[in-house]
Amino acid sequence: MIAVTATLKKSVSTRLKILQNSWQICNGPDDKTVLEGVSLALLEAHDPGKGVAAANKIVDPFLKKTLGNMKYRFVEIKYLKGKEIASRGKFEDAKDVGVAVKSYGGYTYKLYVWE
Repeated sequence: MIAVTATLKKSVSTRLKILQNSWQICNGPDDKTVLEGVSLALLEAHDPGKGVAAANKIVDPFLKKTLGNMKYRFVEIKYLKGKEIASRGKFEDAKDVGVAVKSYGGYTYKLYVWE
């Protein structure tokens, strides 16, 4: 499931494309996708803090590479109740934010992107 919404004033189509492309890349054609790796890291850790740290090592470099200079916040909302896994920039200061939601392996992830 992919849901993408935006509350953006400028360059809406560009930001939406970046969000959609990021999710598509997360579900790449190879056997081990980014979201699969994140989900396995969370599932296999007996301590949620260690799971988040392991998941961060997978998703943060990917998002930095994929999103370029854009700021982001990546959270899990089903089991970790919005716990932040990776971020760049102050979300509290974000004015125009694109949001994408995707479920994988029983987890539900939300990606916020802004300039």
